[in-house]
Formats: sequence, C-alpha cells, structure tokens
Amino acid sequence: ARSDSPSVLNVHGCAVGRALDSTGKTVVAGFHTRLTGSTGSNLLAVMERGMKDRIGQMDRHTEEFTIAGVPLTMHSVGSHQLLYMVITRAEYPHRVVFGRAAEMEAGFAMSSLLPQLASETSDQVSLSLAQGPTTPSSGSSVRRVVLPSRAVQAMERVCAGFESPRNYDTITDVQAQVDDVTGLMRDNVNQILHNSEQLSILSDKADVANSQAGYFSKAAREARQHAQCQEYKMRAVIAGVVLVGVWILYSWIF
Repeated sequence: ARSDSPSVLNVHGCAVGRALDSTGKTVVAGFHTRLTGSTGSNLLAVMERGMKDRIGQMDRHTEEFTIAGVPLTMHSVGSHQLLYMVITRAEYPHRVVFGRAAEMEAGFAMSSLLPQLASETSDQVSLSLAQGPTTPSSGSSVRRVVLPSRAVQAMERVCAGFESPRNYDTITDVQAQVDDVTGLMRDNVNQILHNSEQLSILSDKADVANSQAGYFSKAAREARQHAQCQEYKMRAVIAGVVLVGVWILYSWIF
C-alpha cells in the first residue's frame, strides 16, 4: 500500500546502505518509500540524511521527526557492515522493530521488523550496493542505488507485513483487545445512560398524562353534576306548570 499521507500508514519506508570506504564520507544505499508525492520526497531526504549520519555505527538508534504534521521515528541498526533503516509512526512499538540483539547477528528472520528486513534483503541489496548503478543525491554524499524489482518487492513485503504491529507483539495485541473491550463498555454505558434518559422522559410524560387525566375526570364529574341539576330544575318547572294548570282548570269548573 502507498499513500501521500503519513497518517494512513504505520510503516513508511526502509533502506539499506553501506560505506564505500573506511572514512564513511561516501555512502551507497538503496531506499524504498511508501509515501508518494512531496511527502515521499521529504521522507527520502530524511532517510538519506539519517543514512549519512549513522553509517558505520552498528548500535541501535531511534530518532524522531515530523512530516506533514505527523510524528515519525527513524530506527536503524547495523549488521555485517550494512546499515538497516526503517521509518514508522512515532507510537510504533520499538520491540517490534528491533527484536532481540541476537536476531540481527544470526542473519535470519524473527518476529521483528529490522531482522526480517535484513533476512529478506541482505543478499539482493548487498549485491546491488556492490554492483548496481547509482545516482548521486544533490548536495549529499549519499549515492542511491537503483534497486532491482525483486529487491523493491522484498522491501515492500517486509513493510506491508509489519503494517499491523499487533500481529507480532503480544503486549500490543493485548492492549488492542483492552481498547476494544473498553470501547464496548463505553458504548454500553452510553446506551444505558441514553435508555435512562428515555425512561425519565417517559416517566415525565406519564406524570403529565396522569395529571391531565385527573383534570378531565374532575371536569367530567362537574359537568355531570351540572347536567343533573339542570334536569332537576326542568322537572320542577314542568311540575309547577302542571299544578298551576290543574288549579286553574279546577277553579273554572267549580
């Protein structure tokens, strides 16, 4: 995978180089960057400078820098007169990059990035560094080797294979699982809080409905009482009219 954004990748590139003489003033190196465009050019310039500064030094070394606002780390270590370098995100675990010191000296691949790079590329890149055509970098004593496609594919295979550090690091894997469980628990708590809020809203609505029901019940009772009172009054008026009519009729007859 390649990208023009360093925030997308965990492993951004690698390089293998050696000094042409004992002074280390002239360096020949093969580079592979997974960044494209101007960010890739900037990364290549940083890798060339790191190769020039660290050539001839076999001890493990890390150096942090920033490209396009993303913190990155340059890791390097020497083995058999070759300097191996890889660029990762700043938070990439160093134990996945370096592994045990014996792995580099043994010359075979283990479950760490730089030993794997040494194992996959030592033969092909060493031959290219010795015989391949080079292009001098402007203003630099580092000469770039035009690597054969097999060497480029091997370097990309190593970078891509270690893109996810949790595949090679138990601690990182456990941390990722803890983060997953923490995220799940956080989602569950948020869901519980949301449900509690919804229950509170429903409870408030039920209280309002009960209050309104009580009001309507009282209003209905008062309306019924008023209707009964009006009915009694009407009956009394009718009875009075009938009595008056009977009395008048009685008086007229007798």
